[in-house]
Amino acid sequence: MRKFLGITAIVLVVFSPIVINFIVKSKPWFGVEAADNNDWIGFYGSYIGGIITLIALVVTIRYTNHQYKDQDRKRVQPYIY
Repeated sequence: MRKFLGITAIVLVVFSPIVINFIVKSKPWFGVEAADNNDWIGFYGSYIGGIITLIALVVTIRYTNHQYKDQDRKRVQPYIY
């Protein structure tokens, strides 16, 4: 189940900007032009920045959990004199 969620998250992260780009670049059915190419540079920059922040957050949480487990293990371990 965890592998399925990971694959689903990767697919959403990769394909959602492509779908958004396709929708906006197609002829608008409501007559309003959405954005220029320069606007997309900012969108993709913020999107990639958000992904990098999310990866850094996950790595930090995993490292902190590892430190807590190691600290608990050392606390329970008997002292050798």
